[in-house]
Amino acid sequence: MGPVVDGKYSIDAYMNCVDACYQTLKHKMNGRPLLQITDYNVFHTGGGYHVVKKAFERCIRAEDPKTKADVRERYVAEKLLPSVNLLKVIGPCHTVSSFLNISSVVMTKWDEALGKILLVFTYGSGCASSMYQLRFDDIAWFDPLAIWKVKQFYRNAIHVRPDLRMHQVYIDTWMKFDYRPNGRISFGFGYETYELDVYYLLEIDPWGRRFYHRGGMRTGPMNRKVMNANALNYDKVENRHTREHFGHLPPNGEAWEKQENKEEKAARSLEDKWREIEQEMTFEPEVDADGQPAVVTEKVAHGRKVVVREVGPPGEDEEEEEGEETTYQIVGGQPGK
Repeated sequence: MGPVVDGKYSIDAYMNCVDACYQTLKHKMNGRPLLQITDYNVFHTGGGYHVVKKAFERCIRAEDPKTKADVRERYVAEKLLPSVNLLKVIGPCHTVSSFLNISSVVMTKWDEALGKILLVFTYGSGCASSMYQLRFDDIAWFDPLAIWKVKQFYRNAIHVRPDLRMHQVYIDTWMKFDYRPNGRISFGFGYETYELDVYYLLEIDPWGRRFYHRGGMRTGPMNRKVMNANALNYDKVENRHTREHFGHLPPNGEAWEKQENKEEKAARSLEDKWREIEQEMTFEPEVDADGQPAVVTEKVAHGRKVVVREVGPPGEDEEEEEGEETTYQIVGGQPGK
């Protein structure tokens, strides 16, 4: 389930970069065998676990071509498998691949990794490959793998009862190009089921290229006025589509959150209006000939004339209990005569 590529060439390019990076780092380490001084190994996993295992075994052969099969398997179990636990749950990744696998080591080993050495291989289509070492000097703030599965992964998964319809959808979409996913719409999942920080697949083009959008249709149409000019140019050259092209956007062409906030604000505004009407009908402050609040008392104190006026019902931030006496405020003063 991927784009149309030259598979053999891609694998060869990946393995050649593994060889080049391994030899370069080994030279910088004064010829020391890297796997013997490394506790865990991380590899870019754009092609899945089978590619990672082949790359690791390639490094083993580079150190010692005569390494026995049982030793290789022990190396794989101890040095490689802790890095692929998230890969086996989530699936192959590209941009975050190496960092995801570093996280897998931390979440799998946790305090056992303290003081241990990690060897990392990153890969950018062969043009920016690198290999480096890390040392665990502290416990990173990750939940252990078993807790993460319960708290994050499975808790946020959509619960759907097993039935033949879901199985049939999977069969119908397997290896399908020129396709737009419609599972959430077909099964009636609303915008609230989308996660804002998750990238959702919106289209697979005729060449198998996959196009993802952050927040999916929940975030509404894209604001092209604030987009980078280069991004707009590549969208046009590579025939990338914006969200409004796919339809099924939230009503009124806005993000779902904005509409929800508007509805809440409208409801609050209507409630405020009813409260104002109720206050006007309940409280009728007296006014003088000038339309000012009526004077309650006037007196001279310390050479100044103090005027007390009724200011009407309590403000929005004040609460009035039934039966409570009306209060007044001093709102101004004049020099005494």
